[in-house]
Amino acid sequence: MQKPSGTVTFLFTDIEGSTELAQKLGGRLQSVLDIHDSIMHKAVESNGGFVFEVIGDGFCCAFANAAAAVKAACDAQLMLYSEEWDETIVRVRMGINTGDAEWNGHRYFGYLTLAKTNRIMSAGYGGQILISQNTFSLLKDNMQDHYSVIDLGEKCLKDLKKPEFIYQIVLHGLRSDFPPLKTSDAKRNNLPVQPTKFIGRERDISGLKELLLNNSLVTLTGTGGAGKTRLSIETADLLLNEFKDGVWFFDFSALTNPCHILQSVASVFKLAETGSGKLLDVVKNYLRNKEMLLILDNCEHVISESSKLAEIFLRSCPRIKILATSREALKIAGEINYHIPALTMPELKEDLTGQSLIPFESVKLFLNRAKMVKPDFVINNSNATVIAKLCRELDGIPLAIELAAARLRVLSPLEILENIHNRFELLKHDSRNVSPRQQTLRSLIDWSYNLLSEKEKTLFGRLSVFKGGFSLQSATEVCSGKGINKNEMLDLITSLTEKSLVVVNESGNRIRYRMLETIRQYSEERYCNKKEMQRKHFNYFLKLSEKSESKLKGAEQFIWIGILESELDNLRAAIRWSLKEDPEKCLRLVSVISYFWYIKNYINEAIDFSLLTLKRNENVKNKEKISLLYSTGDFLTSKGKFEKAGKFYSEAVRISVKLKDPENKLRGNIKQSQLLFYKGNNTAAEKKLKTYITIAKKYKDKTILAEALRTIGVVYLFMGKYDQGMIYFKRSLDIFIKKKHLWQIAISRYWLGRTAYQKKDYSNTRSILEELIPEFKKFNDRVYTGTIIQNLGQCDFDEGHLDSALELNEECYTLFKESGITFQIPVPLLYIARIHFLKGNLVKSKEVIKEIIGLSSEIKIFRILNDCISALAAIAMKNGDKEKAVRLFSFHEYISKKYDFSRLDDNLDYLGDNVNLLRSELDEQKFNIAFKEGRSMKMKDALEYGLKN
Repeated sequence: MQKPSGTVTFLFTDIEGSTELAQKLGGRLQSVLDIHDSIMHKAVESNGGFVFEVIGDGFCCAFANAAAAVKAACDAQLMLYSEEWDETIVRVRMGINTGDAEWNGHRYFGYLTLAKTNRIMSAGYGGQILISQNTFSLLKDNMQDHYSVIDLGEKCLKDLKKPEFIYQIVLHGLRSDFPPLKTSDAKRNNLPVQPTKFIGRERDISGLKELLLNNSLVTLTGTGGAGKTRLSIETADLLLNEFKDGVWFFDFSALTNPCHILQSVASVFKLAETGSGKLLDVVKNYLRNKEMLLILDNCEHVISESSKLAEIFLRSCPRIKILATSREALKIAGEINYHIPALTMPELKEDLTGQSLIPFESVKLFLNRAKMVKPDFVINNSNATVIAKLCRELDGIPLAIELAAARLRVLSPLEILENIHNRFELLKHDSRNVSPRQQTLRSLIDWSYNLLSEKEKTLFGRLSVFKGGFSLQSATEVCSGKGINKNEMLDLITSLTEKSLVVVNESGNRIRYRMLETIRQYSEERYCNKKEMQRKHFNYFLKLSEKSESKLKGAEQFIWIGILESELDNLRAAIRWSLKEDPEKCLRLVSVISYFWYIKNYINEAIDFSLLTLKRNENVKNKEKISLLYSTGDFLTSKGKFEKAGKFYSEAVRISVKLKDPENKLRGNIKQSQLLFYKGNNTAAEKKLKTYITIAKKYKDKTILAEALRTIGVVYLFMGKYDQGMIYFKRSLDIFIKKKHLWQIAISRYWLGRTAYQKKDYSNTRSILEELIPEFKKFNDRVYTGTIIQNLGQCDFDEGHLDSALELNEECYTLFKESGITFQIPVPLLYIARIHFLKGNLVKSKEVIKEIIGLSSEIKIFRILNDCISALAAIAMKNGDKEKAVRLFSFHEYISKKYDFSRLDDNLDYLGDNVNLLRSELDEQKFNIAFKEGRSMKMKDALEYGLKN
């Protein structure tokens, strides 16, 4: 059958006292319910109705016209009354209401209509039929002879703002005298009825209620679209019982003349000027002894008159309370300003799931409004990240989120996100019931913008150049001039903050300001002189970065890391702009902040920006280019891309020679020597580093010397020459202590701790390393933090505590993986594989080895691949495949000697006496053949062979 849609009459029913009935009848209840259900279906369907949902014993039915719905209800009551029940009579209460609703193929959408029907039904008693004003209006010209209608008066239904006239259908021969309806008398108010469900804001409602009960004036401030009006209405609705003379709502948004405010208030109370008194006196006299809550909505464009009127009311009417909404405070005595925050938003993480997003208000709102236009819409693991990004892009602004959800009629969430850069065209409202200023994001912000003074408009436009926020100092340096003096900046920024166009953030002892991204994009769109501001913005952040260059290597390191961290979005914006407009200056900026990127482990970002900058400066040959080439090589080295890193170091050396810059040439030589060590060529690395240390002593920059000393110390450590390594680590540490270079001090101390470990001094190892963890966490240095955790796991391993060793290495692995520190991941994995091997879990051990091979092949760490070969050989031996074990052990031994792979860590030695054991267990000829075959293999083939079952 055709499902009614558009204007629909709903009949809702349920059995009165069904819980008591169930207890009384026990197992016989179902047969009683079957009779009830049969009667209901027959009555509804014979009158052209449609049962669209059954909830327990309650029926939800829809009809194309009101008369048919009432006829069905009457028929059902008569049949229920006539039924010969065995033990008890089943009494059913029924409610009927007519309103707007749409059938989507699965369910009805029309929240207010459905909610009102349910509330009307719930107000009645078993055997009673109640109808709404809307249904009665359609019915009164089409009454039937077998029933009449009684007017029960205006009643206040639960959760509905406006009272409703309720009518009762009286069937001849059936009961008509029922107790008073289960409603309260209508509380006096004119709160607008809201067509959609209110989402979230529980904490804000609770806070506002508390403030209003204890203060005379509370002003709710916030940016356009933040939901100030809706929050004020929802809060006021919960306070209806607190005000004997009612809650009254005054919407000032449509006023064009501030002088009309008083008239708009008077008209709500039907007051007029009399011959004996002016209108203000009439209103004051009316309110003087009233106990009321007045909501003054949208005061910002009539702020002066709103403030005056509120002040007069509060002074003259002691029992009046006022809740005002505005984009800025009224600024009168006794006012409490409550700034409405953005809806709560999820953080962007790698492991977002649909379920993890549900607690956040912005997501709840998006989901609710999405289902209104696309009922089958769900948030799941596949779209969770997109929804989270969308809510954050829209700054948690309710109106923006609702407009975005409305676009699901024609776009997917991903398509909305991809077009969010054009948000002012994308996010529009097509409802005729929405005020013009709320139909688009642009018109909403226009409303605030048009209230600004000319200087405020100018500064508002200039501030759009900042990304991620700004300080008073940066705003003053970049945005002052040409009509705005530096000494005016604080007052102008304060004014924009008070008008909810700029947000204040306090962190520690620092105050920063920012624009919500939606506001910033609007401001940027309106401002004409973008190029001038962008150049001033770039110059400011170039100077800031240059100032940080020396500070990042001294006692003020933490302070300057914090400063650059807070300005990271601005630095990125400055780089992007200069890449297009001034590439050579971009070279300077990127080379200067590279050290910050390295300390903070922003390696992927650093590589991307560095490669783009170098590409734009292919023909440039200067010190900044040399510096950036070295930094890029360092970033690539940290990712294990040694060959690529070497090319950048070599180019830097060539330019250094051409520019006759011996210090920079030496720096490159030292870095090339480090690569020899990373590739496993310890002897060559040692020889070169000794030469370069001698040269480095001649130069003023002792940082080069300190880094070279530490590097050769690491080489000696890997060669097993622990005492020599310690000498170089201490010399390196002394230099960094003199320079007060905190990060480098911590690194040199780490290597002293690592040396203590190699010497089996576990107590001293733990003492040094545990003390360093908080030091590296201050820098957010996950490489050394993870490495220390892993090293502590090695101590536990050595002392036979395999479970805690496994736990610490897994913690390190997780930290490295989440941080994208690919180069370091194989180290904890080698231990995890070894521990599983010792515990007898060969399958798990082999799975981990497979992961190590995948990582190490990608970043070409030959030494670690060779360690994997020995592990696979040992697993083959444990599995009884002795010839396979011989081949792999043979290959491992051959590669170790060929590349001088001495072992730093004996814990990972699978070889031991296994080869001799295999020799004794295998036929000599078979052993020799397998051993020879192993020597002739290639690394790729050996790995594939080892992984085969």
